[in-house]
Parts: sequence; C-alpha cells; structure tokens
Amino acid sequence: APTGSAKQQRPWTETPLLVFAIAVIVTVWMAVSRASDFLIYWQAGRDLVAGGWAAVYDVKSLTPFKYHPFFALFFAPWGFLPAALAKSLWAILNGLAVLDTARRWRRCWGIDAAAIGIGFVGVVHALTWQLKFANVTFFMLWLWTVALTSPSLTRQAVGYGLLIALKPFWLALLLPWVLARRVRLVEGVAVVLVGISLVPALLGIDALQSAYDGWLGTFADPLHEHNYPKTDNQGWYGLLFRHADALGGAVPLLWLGGALVVAGLWLWAWRRFWWRPTNARIHSAMELSIVPFILWTAPLSWIHHQILLWPLLAWLGQFARRHRPSRWIWGSAWALLNGTGGLLLGAAASRTVHRWGVPILAFPLLTWWCAQHLASTLSQPDDVQA
Repeated sequence: APTGSAKQQRPWTETPLLVFAIAVIVTVWMAVSRASDFLIYWQAGRDLVAGGWAAVYDVKSLTPFKYHPFFALFFAPWGFLPAALAKSLWAILNGLAVLDTARRWRRCWGIDAAAIGIGFVGVVHALTWQLKFANVTFFMLWLWTVALTSPSLTRQAVGYGLLIALKPFWLALLLPWVLARRVRLVEGVAVVLVGISLVPALLGIDALQSAYDGWLGTFADPLHEHNYPKTDNQGWYGLLFRHADALGGAVPLLWLGGALVVAGLWLWAWRRFWWRPTNARIHSAMELSIVPFILWTAPLSWIHHQILLWPLLAWLGQFARRHRPSRWIWGSAWALLNGTGGLLLGAAASRTVHRWGVPILAFPLLTWWCAQHLASTLSQPDDVQA
C-alpha cells in the first residue's frame, strides 16, 4: 500500500528512463497539439490586461473562461507572450509536472517505473483528449500528489485549496478528511480558499465585485447547460442528463442516489478506520481509492479527467503481479475506459457506447475493489504490507 511518507531521497539522475520518456511524450505531444483549452486560458490573460473582467468572462463566447478569478490573474502574464511560445512553455511545464509527479509516486508510495508505465497505458484514451486540449489536468494531478505526499500542513492546505478553487469536485475529499478527523487540514484549506478568493481585491474592491459578477454569470447563463449532455462528459450526472427527457424531474434524485451508493461502497471498505487514529499511509490510500468516486459523481466529469486515475491504476497494476483477481479488475477497467474509444469501436459505435455511459462502470468497480484491498492491506502487520 502507499506509504504516504518519503523514503530515502533519490537524485534526479536515478529517475528511470521510462519516466523520462513519458514526460517527453507529454511535452512533445502537447507542444504540437491544438491546445484548445490552453488557448482559452491564454486569451483570458490577454483579455484581463486589455479589457478587464468583463472581457474575461464573456458569456456570449462559445467557450468562455470559467475558472476562478484567481486563475485569470495567474494567466495574465502569459497573455504577453505570443501564442506559439506560450503553448510551448505550457507543454514544457506540463512535462516537468509529470516528471516530478511520477518521481513522488516512486519515492513516497513505492510505485516502481514499470507500474507507472502500466498506469500510463491505463489512461491512454484520456491522454488523447488531454494532449489535444492541453488543459489543467496534469497540474491538478501534480498539485494533488504534492499535497498528499508533503509532511507540511501548510503545503497540504495550499495544494488542496488551489485544487478546490480550480475544480470544485475536489470537495469530495471532505469525505476521507472527516473520516480521518483531519480537522486542522480542513481549517487550513478553508483559510487558503478565503485568501485565494480575496486576491482579485488587489486590483480594487470594484474589481473584486466585477470579477465575481462575471465569473458567476458564466454559470448562470442558460448556455452553460449544453456541457452536461455531451458524450465526453462521462460521469453519473452526465449519463442522467443525456436522458433527462425520459427521466424528467428525477435527475437530481437519481444523481444523489447513485452518488450515495458508490460513497457507501467506499465507506464500507474503510469501516475498520472509522474515527480511529490515522497516519500519512492511510491518508494516501484513502485518497487514491476515492478518485473513482470523484469522477463518478462530478456533474462535469470529462474524459480527460480520467488521467487522475493514473496513480491508482499504477498501484493496482503493481498489486496485480501477486494477486491474480486484480489483473482481471485492471483489464476490465482498461476495457471500459479505453476499449470504448473510436479507435477500436469506430466513431459511430463509440458515440453510442459513450451516450449510454458504459465507461463510467469502471468508477464503482475501481472504488469498490481498490478501496477494499488498500484498506485490507493497511489492516495487516507491517511485515506483510506491499
């Protein structure tokens, strides 16, 4: 099971060639891609400098900038760069983030290079989307890994706070935090979120109000709902919303019921640890195993978000070397997440399969299987832990 604490420090020169190769693939592929999402971030930075918050949060745009105002400020300096240079720099930073993330998995959780490669193959369909759009998913993976492997409470709070501000679906981590009684972490994250939210006030109180009026306006706009039924929104809510005409007003209740069922699978697996003293190993294992639940329950669970399963599938691949049933689970998850793409099924069949949400079956499967085996491993004496 993940150790959750750093082992002996390995220098960068000991990083396996496979990990470097993965980072290079990410960098080069992203640099030559269309980078559609990154160009929205880049344009938001330019708009903030040239036209203020009203230009950033333009609801009339087909794909408006919808991130927290803090991140518009972050991308403002990028707007001074030519698009091609900015995209190349973004690709390099993504590659470095992947390199450092994988290094932390090896050092802190004992996941070897071969397993990291197996996990990479496990999210290959998501990678084709991520590298086409060049969005923030790799940085979310890096922030989460840093927060989860750092011994510093301050660094943890900053990492989680940025994640929640970036994508509110990370609030699902409150479940393991409450279960593990991590009160100080919850308090720290709340302070960071307040601090992040006040950053636009550096431009003035009027700017603060304008920023939040514009940001919230992008979600209030009726056109925002066109995102939910898209077939690349592969979560429980997305599946229900695609069939809203038949389900009527039952969609919210069905979504809540489905979320509670998968949350129950996760909670039952960790029942041995309810309200008991915990440590970094348990925190890491809990959060690794809850990522499929996050993807299942998020209202917007894009295919590229499945990259967040990479460390869990790497751990499962390593565990499967000595546990044959886990090989079947890994293979089943791979088939659901990757075998349903257009490359294997063809475009028409793939659209049908995704419309009916077949890939999302991987999320409750991984939640149930990985949670129970990680919890079971942590319940054993240290001398038999993986």
